[in-house]
Formats: sequence, structure tokens, C-alpha cells
Amino acid sequence: MILFLIGVGVFSALAQWNESILYSRGIATLYGDLAGISMLISGIIGMVVIPFISDKYHMRKGIILINLSLLVLLFALFSLRTIYIIYLVISIGVGFLLLSLAPVGLQLSLETVGGESAGIAASLLWLASQVGAFAIIIVMSDLYYYSITLGKALKLYYLIYDPWFIPIIFIVTLGIISLIFSAFLIEPKK
Repeated sequence: MILFLIGVGVFSALAQWNESILYSRGIATLYGDLAGISMLISGIIGMVVIPFISDKYHMRKGIILINLSLLVLLFALFSLRTIYIIYLVISIGVGFLLLSLAPVGLQLSLETVGGESAGIAASLLWLASQVGAFAIIIVMSDLYYYSITLGKALKLYYLIYDPWFIPIIFIVTLGIISLIFSAFLIEPKK
């Protein structure tokens, strides 16, 4: 449930704030929208490709660990000010890797709890994901405003210049927490 809370929450927050983040870094709104759309389209493709690979090789936990490791790296790169094409590639990678974890996680949950409790498990996972989406969107917004205030108060001009830096570092931290939690997942034996 924690992994779904963080995963869906981070995706929702990035989908919500991607345009604002890129705009604050000097990239036109249209391009921010294109990066967001690219993240969603690549996520849909990832939801087909990655579960296929996971099913073929029966390695749910391995796929989750690989995806989360790459996601932490992409989130860290997203925290840096760079050119648009890099943000676009990062958005495509984040969508592909992050959304593809949902069906893999649901399948792992089904295999772990068994058929009788699958409905309850799936319901709890989706409840956690909706709570995460709501909470992480709000926390990122609050961190954005705290960054500006902190930057002005402490004369940390980088936080004024790039107020989305701390919210994105928050996402990097959530990615690391997810990676740690996923290391303790138990993959049922076939």
C-alpha cells in the first residue's frame, strides 16, 4: 500500500505540476504540456510492455527494483535545470517506468494474497493510491511556497531562482523510500 501511495502520488503530482516546473525554468507552457502528454502516453505503453516482460520471466520484484532504481535517477536529473529535450526524455522515462509498476504491483498483490482476498487487496491499493495522489500534490505545492519563503528569508537565491528544487528533491526522497520498501517485497514461489 505504501508503494502504491507513493507511486501514484508522485505520478499525479508530476502530471499536475510538470507544466509549472518547466515554466519556472524558462520553458514555454506548450512544451510543458507536451512533456506531460508524453509522460502519459509513454506510461500507457509501459503498462503493456513491462507487465509482459514481468509475466514472461516471472520476476515481479526484480522489475519493481529495476524500475524504481531508474526512477530515482530520473527524478534526480529532473531536479537540475537543463534544456527542454532532457526534460522531455525524463518525462517519457518517468511515465514509462512509473505507470508500468501499477499492473506489476497489482499482479504481485494478487499472487501474494490469493484469489479470495484479491478484491479487498486491490481496493486497499487503489485507496492508498488516491490518498497518495491527493497528499503529494498538496505537499509539493506547499514545499514550492516554503522554498520561496525560505530562499527570501535566508537569502538563498537558488531557492528563489528555482523554487521547484526542494519539491523535486522530496520526490527523489520518496523514490528512495520506495526502493527501500520494495527490497522487502516477497515474491511468491511458483
